Amino acid sequence: MNEPIFIARQDTLEQEILPAHWLSQYKLFGEESYTFQDKEIWKRLCMSRAAANDRDMHAEALEEMLTTFSAEHTGKWMLTVYGMDAAVLEGLATMAAVAGNGTAMAAVAGNALLMHAITNSETAMRAIANSQTAMQRVANSATAMDAISGSKIARGAVQASPYYNSYIKENDMAIAKLVVGFANLESARYSGCAGMAADSTAMTAVAASSTAMTAVAASSTAMTAVAASATAMGKIAAVDAALSKLAASTTAMDALYARKKQMKGGSASKSGKFIILEISQSNAFNTSKYGYATLSDGSKPDWSSYLAKYAFFQKYPKYATYMLNDTDSDDYIYYFDIASP
Repeated sequence: MNEPIFIARQDTLEQEILPAHWLSQYKLFGEESYTFQDKEIWKRLCMSRAAANDRDMHAEALEEMLTTFSAEHTGKWMLTVYGMDAAVLEGLATMAAVAGNGTAMAAVAGNALLMHAITNSETAMRAIANSQTAMQRVANSATAMDAISGSKIARGAVQASPYYNSYIKENDMAIAKLVVGFANLESARYSGCAGMAADSTAMTAVAASSTAMTAVAASSTAMTAVAASATAMGKIAAVDAALSKLAASTTAMDALYARKKQMKGGSASKSGKFIILEISQSNAFNTSKYGYATLSDGSKPDWSSYLAKYAFFQKYPKYATYMLNDTDSDDYIYYFDIASP
């Protein structure tokens, strides 16, 4: 008796068998493959589950959807692959429209696979960064911020967004994940700035990264957490460039000033690691008779013209290892204690 002949249903052939074959051809032969050369086949491959579910092909397929094909195709692709409600996608003509639709963006931001694909697309990330609705949604989604943190394209787009200050900079979770991303660290373990500040490894990397320190110094939320942590401040103090970022930011200096301590009294002195925040107006400088500070590089710069709030540290952005008050009992130095904030 003859064996039955298998005949694939047309929908199975077009939705599963052929796309898998096209994908195999493309992965073997790249742009020389007939899969890529035949643009109708290429479009059908990019719209398929086979492409969406392939780790290597997923981002490329999404990029094609967002930049080349029609809105109808993009909507159907998202609907098919991610199970998004058809009513959500109806009428969304471009990625910019998706970004501006709160319901759609909530679904996108919560989908790790889709967010990872989007964060590797300059087109998609520009649309998100330029949308107030999208920025609000991603800033409040740990899934979205983890994906953004891991992508240089996405980090740059978000930092350049006109809505960065509104939604990212002072969002505890969002800024923490973005900062550790700038430092090339895994962001998923940090739910906020306190966890980042307490992690010695993380803060070593953050302090060494100019981009990360710029973001930290500009954020009151991040700086408040950092200023409260001896671990974080110790790592920052070890890097002159990181201290310079603090000195250049009023936001950062205000956070340190909020935790200031005072050394007061005639000829009072103190050794340790300190950031000098303010020197009383009549505090006379003289390394042999009156007051002075020894900085981390061994210098003892004249503070006479830099007594005002923040002025000395902004001029000499290094920590002090020793401070001496002048002989008048009412003179003082306000300082930030790095080892014991």
